[in-house]
Amino acid sequence: MKKVNRVLLIDDSMASNSKTEALLKEMNVFQEILKFSDPKEAISSIEKEVPDLILLDINMPGMSGFNFLDEYIKLDSVVKSNFSAVISMLSEQVFSENFSESNSYKKYGVKNYLVKPIDREDIEDLISEHFTG
Repeated sequence: MKKVNRVLLIDDSMASNSKTEALLKEMNVFQEILKFSDPKEAISSIEKEVPDLILLDINMPGMSGFNFLDEYIKLDSVVKSNFSAVISMLSEQVFSENFSESNSYKKYGVKNYLVKPIDREDIEDLISEHFTG
């Protein structure tokens, strides 16, 4: 399986972030794993270096995943890299309105919508589909 340089976990649930981080470390395909419970801190991180993969919770207080995406698409560094990060939207439940809204961000790097907790197969599928070669 191909190595992925930098992944951002953005979820207001520290437990969810920790569980996902443990899974990613166990898979041993990620060079750097950064986790954020505050989406604004994640935006600051992206201003410095665009990640390869963003796992983004939809339902967060203060700044939802969709609000995050609105800020993300304004970043000069992201625009200059042509939205090169692969973004996977995460939610504990499937809501058709979330799925539809996720699709409206496809041109900015949103590739799929996953139900939490994500598992090894979800990550393997994501990597094989978007990080081959």
